[in-house]
Amino acid sequence: MLTRLLAIRRLREQRLHAQLQTACRQLADMQRQQRDLLAAQRRLQRAWRHHGVVGDVLDRAAWQRFRAELADYDLRDRELAGQLGTLQTGMQSLQATAAGLRARLRKAQRGQHKLQLLLEET
Repeated sequence: MLTRLLAIRRLREQRLHAQLQTACRQLADMQRQQRDLLAAQRRLQRAWRHHGVVGDVLDRAAWQRFRAELADYDLRDRELAGQLGTLQTGMQSLQATAAGLRARLRKAQRGQHKLQLLLEET
């Protein structure tokens, strides 16, 4: 009976390990996405600043195009910021999930160890 319970606990531990590994891989992917989005945002902001430096006098049509281009930069920057915010929220949720899995894994390992000690005594 105790050996069967130990086998069940080992399977539970393996399942928790697999879930934790999956969560860690997802977190690493999200961190890579975050780095990519931040790099894209920095490139966009550099291009925005470079484009914003105008030394010429603009006629009405050129001024309209210039304002539209700056508005486009602003829109893309806001979209990137929104994606970063969503990604950050997801990362925080995943980190909390991983922490919960680690706690459950430690608890399962402790229970398994106690059961092993009981088996050794019998």
